[in-house]
Amino acid sequence: MNIPFFLYRRLSPWITCEFNFSENSKVSLDNKFAVASFKDVFCHPFYWQVFQYIQKPPQLIVDCGAHCGHFSVLTNTCIQSKFDNVQSEYLLVEPNPYLQDILQKTISNAGFATNAQIYQGLLGKKSGNETLWINPKNYLATSLKQNSKAKPHVIDYLNLEKTDK
Repeated sequence: MNIPFFLYRRLSPWITCEFNFSENSKVSLDNKFAVASFKDVFCHPFYWQVFQYIQKPPQLIVDCGAHCGHFSVLTNTCIQSKFDNVQSEYLLVEPNPYLQDILQKTISNAGFATNAQIYQGLLGKKSGNETLWINPKNYLATSLKQNSKAKPHVIDYLNLEKTDK
């Protein structure tokens, strides 16, 4: 166990950290979910490959399983640094209802909320719903499979063809 990381995740609501990417773009690490998500995305070289793969400014970025929104922030940062002032549209899908406010705050702080649509729902089937098992202490353990530490939430499936993007 990484003791400093463990402690910071527990203290993050009171001892926050903020990364400023530009005058209008920042990421605040003010809860344990944001700390873990930021670490997973920004501190892993896999995600930074997006910079080399984008050859022209994309019109639409779809983030399925957006969690706290850090992949979209990283993508937007790469696009802005590579193409300067591109106004790509973002469609972020996250089924966990507890992450909706965190996701909205992340996108707003990053400065591209006006270009983003956030949807709460599952992807896969065209209609209906499913029971999503959400562990309130560890959102990364959320699953369609029952878990003794998780609470059931009925979540509707989202049909992306019917969105306004």
